Amino acid sequence: FSLPNGARVFVRSALPHMKTAPGEAVLLEHEKLGVPAARGRTHVTSFGGVGTSALMLALSAAGAAINSGGDCDGVKHLPFGRLMREKASHMLKNPPVSRILYVYDDPTDAVMSLFRRGYNWDQLDKTRSDLPAPASPETLQEYADREDDPFQFEAHFDSFATQRAYPIAFVQQSRALQHAGDLADFLQLNVTRLRAQLEAVMGKQRPQRPLLAHDGLQL
Repeated sequence: FSLPNGARVFVRSALPHMKTAPGEAVLLEHEKLGVPAARGRTHVTSFGGVGTSALMLALSAAGAAINSGGDCDGVKHLPFGRLMREKASHMLKNPPVSRILYVYDDPTDAVMSLFRRGYNWDQLDKTRSDLPAPASPETLQEYADREDDPFQFEAHFDSFATQRAYPIAFVQQSRALQHAGDLADFLQLNVTRLRAQLEAVMGKQRPQRPLLAHDGLQL
């Protein structure tokens, strides 16, 4: 799979500006809570294409009780409303979910990853709030030519950013290792063990400048 010159430009121009994306603080806990979440399972979610599975491998190896990294339980990419309607049993089963970790990164890279791996069709049925999903664009060029984002990435993010049922944190996947201490505190894990697993699974990643910005907020 190869991309024509300027592919990143036209894909980026087709993506919505995510107005509620986290800013300088790469990992944020909901300020409404002000206290750590209780012990229990963690629901890890993302809109896909950002390396969520690799991060989940590290979290699981560090001792976190999380949902399936391979999405065998069908919950990893559902927006919050559909998650609670269609998979409430996942959230409530013993021990119940006590916190949510939202994994994000550059949505341009996410779209390119989905098309490169042929996941664009399946992802439409997972990330959208509105169903039935439309037919997926066959190519990146077709995606860029659309006036809307069929994956509804922004609506997916907002569905978790605005919910008030669970403590939630947002972590940029490419900077997770830099924030091992924050992650360990939020997930109630041993920071030394978590950092070792992040290094083993994800490697020591250099800080990256965000590729997109809107109103001073970094994505």
